[in-house]
Amino acid sequence: MSAIYTMPDSVCPYMDAKQRAQLTADAVKGVYDTIPNKLGGKSWIENNEENSVTYRFTPSMTMQVTAQQDTITVIETLCAPICSTLTRHYNYAWILLGEVRSKWDAELTDEEKEQLF
Repeated sequence: MSAIYTMPDSVCPYMDAKQRAQLTADAVKGVYDTIPNKLGGKSWIENNEENSVTYRFTPSMTMQVTAQQDTITVIETLCAPICSTLTRHYNYAWILLGEVRSKWDAELTDEEKEQLF
């Protein structure tokens, strides 16, 4: 999926562009490896399809990147201790078109979120 190679680091701050490109290129060849990430752990590709790739950054955090005809959707999921999802839609120039937080997460006040952690 060519969109991975042009993704700005600001969209995926957990790995740099070189690391993403290496993981993706290896996965296309059928080689699934791990690399160090900026969170101090290891990252790997969990799922690699023609128009979609899923990265795992920690045991509780993933990012799925899916290319559609005219947009790219990035879904970040974090489960610690509850799951929260942030979905962002970009055009192919990586300009943000919109974002949606999981409903449950959006309904919590900042004080309620602090109490959970």
